Amino acid sequence: MDAPKNHLVQWIQSNTAEASWQFCLTKEEVYGAYARRCEQDGIQAVNRNEFSKMLIKLLPAVQSGRAGISANGKRISIFKNIQTVVNTPKQNTVSCLADIVKLSPPQFFIIPRKDDQEVQFGLMSGMKVNGFEIFKKLCFTQDHAWSLHVGDMEICPDNLGLHGITACDNNAVTLIFNTVSKASLCSGKTVPANIVHGSIKRRIDTWVNTVDNVTKQSVRRKSCEGIVQFSSTSDTCSHCMNIRFTDKDSIPSATASQDEAKSYLTLSDDAIKNLDEKSLNELFLKLFPLASADTITFLRLQQKFMSSTKHPRSHRWESGIIQQMLSLWCRSPKAYQQLRSSNIVVLPSESVLRMYKNCMEQQPGIHNISCQWMYSEAKARGCDMTGGIVLDEVKIQEDLSLEMRGANIQITGMVNMGPLADSMRILNTHSRDVTLATHILQFIFL
Repeated sequence: MDAPKNHLVQWIQSNTAEASWQFCLTKEEVYGAYARRCEQDGIQAVNRNEFSKMLIKLLPAVQSGRAGISANGKRISIFKNIQTVVNTPKQNTVSCLADIVKLSPPQFFIIPRKDDQEVQFGLMSGMKVNGFEIFKKLCFTQDHAWSLHVGDMEICPDNLGLHGITACDNNAVTLIFNTVSKASLCSGKTVPANIVHGSIKRRIDTWVNTVDNVTKQSVRRKSCEGIVQFSSTSDTCSHCMNIRFTDKDSIPSATASQDEAKSYLTLSDDAIKNLDEKSLNELFLKLFPLASADTITFLRLQQKFMSSTKHPRSHRWESGIIQQMLSLWCRSPKAYQQLRSSNIVVLPSESVLRMYKNCMEQQPGIHNISCQWMYSEAKARGCDMTGGIVLDEVKIQEDLSLEMRGANIQITGMVNMGPLADSMRILNTHSRDVTLATHILQFIFL
């Protein structure tokens, strides 16, 4: 063995060792320490390839790989499971969450939490989805684990090129922060201009790049990766890129659509009134090719009710329209009344909305049916099961009222906190006396 290789073996054996945990160092850092020692000893250093081969041969647990990107946007080559004398774990090991906070870049902000077992950082992505700002949430725990969430989606470390990297040393934490800050979000596949939005089964989102002020309509798959691979030149991940639009989704050109719409408009008034539901939908789709399915349904019902001489009580509304109108009415009843009385559009009456709102009888206490529904909806949508409880208290006038529940008369106005609370009160006070209610207390899980 020649002198340079003999010197290399001695340097590796005396200055490096296998680490018992996921401790990583960049190849540039390890090779730089070796090159400086060679310069001090007057020995010619071997090239980087020979250095890596000899290091892995002498330390079998050490692994070579690439992880994330640096601050200048380049991929980083690293050694895993290695520790050196020039950069020991004692000097560079992350011992507590406060060390991670010190290493956080200025563009990351800390999300306050009462739990001292983890620390969360946020980073604005510069993207808005349906009017809501999207930010990246980076979490570190005491056991050196970390995770990244974009909205409600958890990002797999493999998609970031950080497989097996844990936040146990300064280099790994810096690498994670740099990689997360450079990662681009997947904004889905753009919906072509010749596609009818109402015919697409997937939800169409409006993405706005606040940096470039670019807006686009796009759809995403349920298996969306959430971010784009660093080697990709697109803003769409590989899963969403495979979305295909069928011929049924496409519409003719604008000129052809206008000509066909004019052919409908040249019909007599009686002929237009006698158009069936399918023909009306086709007519409105040709007039408004970018309208959603709910918009087409609303326009068709407006044409039907405004051209009818029947009493408004005979109007039959579809569930999607009722849901939208119920949301508007609950938000501002006075605004809904003013819009309905303006006769600009035909809207469901308040009694109809109240009937739908009260279709489920509400009783004091915890509603098991509501909890089961919330659980099934959250599970179906893949939402996080954690949340908070909001308290809303309103003072009411002390009074009694009689309400008919079928053939029974129910008295409302007494203190009622549910069967469980009533049983506990009777056991505590040894009395069944009740008093008039003065406040309404509501617990809402968000």
